Amino acid sequence: MTKQEEIEILRDAIGKLGSESYIGPWLAGQLPIIESFMKSDLPIDLDIGQTVRVATAEADATIADATRQAERIVEIATTRAKRITDTAHEYRAAIIGQLRHCIGTLGGSV
Repeated sequence: MTKQEEIEILRDAIGKLGSESYIGPWLAGQLPIIESFMKSDLPIDLDIGQTVRVATAEADATIADATRQAERIVEIATTRAKRITDTAHEYRAAIIGQLRHCIGTLGGSV
């Protein structure tokens, strides 16, 4: 039996159960997930609680990793910004020193 044939049997069963049955509406809601899993050759795990826990743990890990990366980026940017600011202050001081020297050489005062 092919996957498509199995999906058709499941669709038929959902239709026969109808919207007034105990499991029909739930099964109809799960059909897209089941089809996706079947088409992707993934094992069908109908333990929704476990699936949610795994997805939540993966999301939490992704968020934690992204937060660490963001903190590192901010740390690097802060270090580079300080270096640029320090260099700008050094250049400013050097320029002011040179201007004072030039003005002094010309006989002026600052």
